[in-house]
Amino acid sequence: SDTIGAALVFACVFAHLVGHGAKLLADPDTLWHIETGAWIWREKRFPWTDPFSHTFAGHAWIAKEWLSQLLLFAAKSLAGWTGVVVLTAASMAALIGLCFSWFVGRCRTLLALVLALLVFVLLAPHALARPHVFAFLPLFIWTKSLIDAADSGRPPPLWLLPVIVLWANLHGSYPIAYPIAALLGFEAVLRASAGKRKEAIVGWGTFVALALAAGCVTPYGIHAFLLPFTMAEGHEAVPLILEWQPLDWAPVSLLARGIAILFLIGLVAGGWRNAIRVLLVALVAGLMLRHSRFLDVFAIVAPLAAAGPIAERFPDFAPRRDAPRWPVLERVGLACILAAAIATIALSSPAPGPKTHPVAALAAARQAGISGPVYNSYNLGGFMIA
Repeated sequence: SDTIGAALVFACVFAHLVGHGAKLLADPDTLWHIETGAWIWREKRFPWTDPFSHTFAGHAWIAKEWLSQLLLFAAKSLAGWTGVVVLTAASMAALIGLCFSWFVGRCRTLLALVLALLVFVLLAPHALARPHVFAFLPLFIWTKSLIDAADSGRPPPLWLLPVIVLWANLHGSYPIAYPIAALLGFEAVLRASAGKRKEAIVGWGTFVALALAAGCVTPYGIHAFLLPFTMAEGHEAVPLILEWQPLDWAPVSLLARGIAILFLIGLVAGGWRNAIRVLLVALVAGLMLRHSRFLDVFAIVAPLAAAGPIAERFPDFAPRRDAPRWPVLERVGLACILAAAIATIALSSPAPGPKTHPVAALAAARQAGISGPVYNSYNLGGFMIA
């Protein structure tokens, strides 16, 4: 069944990620995110000024991703680095499994698998134990639910409002939810019959207004909403942070560019009916080209936006309801992969590498009797905070 297929995809991705757990811990920010979660848990309050830095201590700073930081801290406290890896891998694997489940309802099973794996490949460079990983599922649920609503001629379901609240407290990327909703709402209004157009405007307009209010339900209110905009444009730190630089020419980046072009060609081939989907894919592709961190948004939103219209335009991609099923083999395969995933967890002992966790360097400095301020590397900042 499709459910078994999605579970197989989840189990395969999970086993792969846990088996390469050290790579999930290769980001220098992981340690300070965990320490921020520890600080919130210890102090029982949310920071409004920087409690960690030497040169920036006391300056305005908010932990806008506090919920993800608490999750990382809890995983580390309960199960060490294995807990952090398992939590990160489970979040990523759940996304890919759900992507496959959604794609398989709109196109051939093989194409659905290719699209799900494409999402994974594009996200792989950012498969790291950081708060953005926990934003992938809310972004997927938000986008696919709005697409479902637009395709069916209904207003978005109100249960999406708690999703935006959760997303706003997990990661600062949630403002992208609003242009996605605006474009898909515009599409729904254009597709509505003349007699139902006013109803569509009221339904989608009310939902977007409620979603804007829901996005401010954080310990920091509207401050968390505004921060991504002040960071992205003109902030002094932007030129120094790699993820805010334009998309590079690495193999995954080239693949993303090629996929964007293919999706746009496929959507344009469907005519004016796909005009809003063209705009949506072009929007996330443009953001990706300007700031490489938006590769994650493109990897999730673009396939969701393009899969259905392209399958409608090209019948060979449409789902086959008479496809043969092999339930016994599926269940046996699932059992084997789940066993492999459990064994991988039991045998793994992941830990951060010396590039982000320089224990020996700090020990040598202490042994040499060095005191007072010293120059520090950006990549060692999280370790020094922790």
